[in-house]
Amino acid sequence: YKLSLKMRRFLLIFGVALTLVGIRWHIFGIYDEDIWADQAEYVLAGDSRQFDAGRAYGHPGTTIVLGTIFAQKATGLSFRNSLYLYMSIAAAVLIALSASLCYHLRPHDPWWMTTGLILSTERSMEYATPPTALATLLVVLLVLGTLVVADNLRNRYLAGWGVVAGLLVSTRFDIGVVVTAWLLVFLALKSLGK
Repeated sequence: YKLSLKMRRFLLIFGVALTLVGIRWHIFGIYDEDIWADQAEYVLAGDSRQFDAGRAYGHPGTTIVLGTIFAQKATGLSFRNSLYLYMSIAAAVLIALSASLCYHLRPHDPWWMTTGLILSTERSMEYATPPTALATLLVVLLVLGTLVVADNLRNRYLAGWGVVAGLLVSTRFDIGVVVTAWLLVFLALKSLGK
């Protein structure tokens, strides 16, 4: 079985991103990691502390909590290590998808490699909470996806655009709603030919 060039490119960026992001978070830690690891444990156990405003954030962070729970159930790792695993894999997938869309938009331009490298080494991730870190990468992916969808409003990427927008809103409601609304306005204007 031979992998397509598209899949090999995705796996290359995914591997580089997973390595760089994983090493960075292993060395520097994830901001507020204990809060998010505890939150996942509370939700899984049905513990009422999951609703304690002193131990949780106001925005949903659903993707973080559920991803951490899934990683913990799949591996048996501690919730803290499961958070690291989930965050590293999720970030690497989002980075590889963004780089893939860059290639799709401009196949003869090496900006897909640059995008993958810049997102993999972005220092602000060291200071971002888990929802903000993933929301940042989801915004990049959603903007790139908007450019792809804007080229042909009836294309197969429209459903994927909706999934990414939904993930963004469920990760950071505040940022997600604002960014999604503005991008919807852009797409609506594009469809009207303005």
